[in-house]
Amino acid sequence: MTPTDSAPRSRRLNTAYWLLLTALLGLPLITPLLRWTAVACTHDGHLHYHRVAAMAHAWGNGIYVTRWLPDLAFGYGYPFFVYREAAPLYAVLLPHLAGLPLPAASNLFYALTILASGVFMALWVRDLFGPRAAVVSAVAYMAAPYVLIDALVRGNAPESLALPLLPFLLWAGRRWVLFGSRRAFVAGALGLALLSFSHNISTFIFAPTLGVYLIVVGLWSERRGERVSPAPPLPRSPALLRATLLLALGLGLAFFYTGGAVLEMDQVTLEMSTTTRNNDWRYNFASVAEILSPVAPEDPSLLNPPLRLRLGWAPLLLAALGATGLVWLRGADGRTREQRLHIWLMLAGVAVYLFMALPVSRPIWEALPLIDFVQFPWRFVGRAALPVAFLAGVGFADRRRPTADHHETGAGEKETGPAPRAMRHAQAAVGGRWSAVGLMVAIALLTLEAVPNLYPRYCQEEPFPTILTVHAYERATGLVGVDPEGSYFPRAVQERPTGSPLEADFAAGRTPQRFDATALPAGATLRDVVYTCHGVTLTVNSPQPFTARYLSFDFPGWAARVDGARVPIAAEDPTGLITFAVPAGEHQVEVRWGATPLRLGLVSLSVLSLLGVVVVAGGGWPMVGSRWRVARGESGQQPTPTLNRRELIGLGLLAVALLGAKLVFDRVETPLRRPGAPPVAAPGGLAGGELRFDGYNLSWASVEAGGTFDIDLAWTTLAPPTVDYQSDVWLVGPDGLIGSVKGTERPRVFEDAPPTRQWLPGDWAWDSREVQVLSGAPPGEYDIVLTLFDKATLQPVTLTAATGAIVGPTAVIGRMTVVNPATPPDFAPQYPLAATVAPGLALLGYNQDRATAVPGERVLLTLFWECADPAACGRFTVRLMDEAGQTAQTSTLPVIREEFAADEWPTHGRLRGQYQLQLPAGLATGAYRFVVGDGVALEPIQVTAPERQFTAPPLAVEVNAPFAAADGQLVATLVGLAASSPPCSPAPLLPCSVPLVWRAEAETPTDYRVFVHLVDATGAIVAQSDAAPAGWTRPTTGWLPGEYVPDTHTLTLPSVLPDGPLTLRVGLYDPDTGARLLSGAADFAAIGP
Repeated sequence: MTPTDSAPRSRRLNTAYWLLLTALLGLPLITPLLRWTAVACTHDGHLHYHRVAAMAHAWGNGIYVTRWLPDLAFGYGYPFFVYREAAPLYAVLLPHLAGLPLPAASNLFYALTILASGVFMALWVRDLFGPRAAVVSAVAYMAAPYVLIDALVRGNAPESLALPLLPFLLWAGRRWVLFGSRRAFVAGALGLALLSFSHNISTFIFAPTLGVYLIVVGLWSERRGERVSPAPPLPRSPALLRATLLLALGLGLAFFYTGGAVLEMDQVTLEMSTTTRNNDWRYNFASVAEILSPVAPEDPSLLNPPLRLRLGWAPLLLAALGATGLVWLRGADGRTREQRLHIWLMLAGVAVYLFMALPVSRPIWEALPLIDFVQFPWRFVGRAALPVAFLAGVGFADRRRPTADHHETGAGEKETGPAPRAMRHAQAAVGGRWSAVGLMVAIALLTLEAVPNLYPRYCQEEPFPTILTVHAYERATGLVGVDPEGSYFPRAVQERPTGSPLEADFAAGRTPQRFDATALPAGATLRDVVYTCHGVTLTVNSPQPFTARYLSFDFPGWAARVDGARVPIAAEDPTGLITFAVPAGEHQVEVRWGATPLRLGLVSLSVLSLLGVVVVAGGGWPMVGSRWRVARGESGQQPTPTLNRRELIGLGLLAVALLGAKLVFDRVETPLRRPGAPPVAAPGGLAGGELRFDGYNLSWASVEAGGTFDIDLAWTTLAPPTVDYQSDVWLVGPDGLIGSVKGTERPRVFEDAPPTRQWLPGDWAWDSREVQVLSGAPPGEYDIVLTLFDKATLQPVTLTAATGAIVGPTAVIGRMTVVNPATPPDFAPQYPLAATVAPGLALLGYNQDRATAVPGERVLLTLFWECADPAACGRFTVRLMDEAGQTAQTSTLPVIREEFAADEWPTHGRLRGQYQLQLPAGLATGAYRFVVGDGVALEPIQVTAPERQFTAPPLAVEVNAPFAAADGQLVATLVGLAASSPPCSPAPLLPCSVPLVWRAEAETPTDYRVFVHLVDATGAIVAQSDAAPAGWTRPTTGWLPGEYVPDTHTLTLPSVLPDGPLTLRVGLYDPDTGARLLSGAADFAAIGP
């Protein structure tokens, strides 16, 4: 072998070692994925797992590539691949079919995407700044928080596959546009098609970026006549043509998929993917503080760490140093100028991407079509990670000149002789050692900052799931079609299925019998029934015409034929299943899934694009590219340098050291990973069930009416929970009424914790809520009220203080100051109107919370006021009138509240007033309405009086426990347990019925709740029920003296009952204050044991 032949081989070996080294440096980052039957518990991981399981089942039945997954949705089928990307799921499916457990195949996929991100970033940066810069940029991109979060927290397989393709396309595209390399063109076109098959949202975001990049780089080179390498001069103005060809043909290759996804959007409920709160871009902007936030130590006891989309301090610091290359990169040669151009482009890319991630870009989001399908503006933080990683390596750019005696200076001049070479060697001797140290320090910092992102929770999964696993998941979660939003249900499906008769076929291992024999008329017969992958052929003989039913959702692509003639399909209402008419007699029937004219047309366009790629790749268009590959030096990289042997060995040892350090971190506490107490500003000091409420943080101490605030609750497990708990938080104003919108939302940064039954003692989790204050709520101090309840039964849990004292089902945990907004609220009343109640006081509308009621019930009335003269806006009158116009009740009420001062009215004069108006306990059946002021009549309320019982019913157990208020006023007596129901015999997992009987002793204005607690010998609650009497139908405010009220409660018992006697404790409490009525010296009556 001649020296001339050995040089390229040596360079190829050096490149191979260098790329292998890049992958080795990524090994610490993929250690969480080195598992065989467990996967990270991610947001979307379960979805992809069950989709691949359904694909594996279809593959086993001969369905290898399809737009319709026939076995999802309990076997009714789902048009998943008409709209969603197939490449990431096939990348997991193929290793699984080769024998890997599905969790291992999934872990392998994510590991390879992380490593590929580094390898492709290194290829791109090496062409411009050399191998040292490339290694740093590669590690910066692999260790980018967004890349790791996508794989280990979000489980976003499509985007994880897309992220490494971005630098790959920039690398291949640059080589094609600048040098006409046909190999780079093929790589770029196929890469762009793969991007479309991987993540259409990334294609939507990145295709314009790629186009701008290629055009700017190409046109800059043409305009300045730059020679970035010894390559021949470019043809006249080819850059725009080359960039257009790459984008058009690359995107065109996938147009049969992407075009269909866009053009067939109206066939499914795709709007569900953008209009739900979690997917609505309006609620998913990032903040500057979040993007620049420091790394937080990983707490192994925290179940749901906040999902903060950071860029990372180490990458940002290195990127800032790299940006200084605009100062120290000097020279007139084309390569240096292109390096400076790339620095400017990367800075612009960071600026544009971060702009799109922040709320300041809202006008663009509102204006651009289809951008709502991007869903999350914070995605652009992940895109900004790419130019940041690029810049992070610039500071390690190779500044050595080529080692040949003759080399270009950039102006076409030659530098000749040994003197320049000696000078270069001297410079290298001085700076080489320190540059190597800096290189290793940079890589170590990037890796160490990523460590807290490398500890996901793990979920054990079946290694080889079946289609029965998929159907069980659909049933357990309600995610029919393995679709969290139901975005791809055909519009004809008005009623989502909860199961199907096909499940019996799947369970028996036989072909699903989708032609519904139960739809046949009497006397009809079937024969010659042959099911294929996507349809059925059969012969039917029927004595009369009938409507055939095929158990699959109707969707474009399905066709039905009778005796070879196509017949129209009608979607069954409300199931959306395929139906079609069959005449009487014997007929050949066929139902088949196939292509539509639209899809065939799109396939034709993709085939034409493929022919275009073949023509360009084959050299059939010499004007745009005549060479298959880029010659050595034409990439813009100098002929040498390469990483020398000492650097390769040093970086290899660093990779081993970092991997070892990560394995040590897994086992010991370090500043990067340590357990800690919940960092709360306001302590909690409460317990409920098996949980302890540690406290909370507030986003701010005051909020405008109509605005929102975040409250982050911290809960810790004291013992293994037996139920799944859920909390709720709301505001209660000075008037004692709720001052916030019913229900709360989860702020974007925080993730839902796993179900509490999966928590272990010592685990803790954030339970973060976004609370919205009612629009027009009066200013003042509002209580923050907390409750905890069983998610399955909605039964509240009794909260206790740290001392053990019972607090009740609700607890006031803090206060929030509500202030008037500067702008008037836009009221949206249930019943708008414009009426003058008094001079200077206008009623703009009202809400009335019910149209039917029972005597004694409270009606919540909300009146929307506009006050022009605060001095005249003090009080008003409201009357309850019957159908005959007689007054049943008159009340004089404050417009806002008793202590509300005139100067508290906002300058715009708009506030809401809330009033709980209690209907008289003795009200007769009939229609009533409230009248505000002198004649503003509100909507009628139909009152139905109950059948009242004034004689004692038969009792199984007598109790006769009187209950009195704190002032001694007797309210009610617990007479005993009714004999109409058998007594409760507590047994594990069985419902326990407690038929109470009360006797009212006096009318009461308080709507008391009844608590029934089953306690053990220590007084610990085993099971409980808290509710209004008689299943919320007989409020105590409607009881008449001497009336007997039956009140049955059902307790749900745990799987294990404690040893020893069990006792029932029964009592009454005020839900607004938690105060209990007294029965003698106790606040409950004991029944049993």
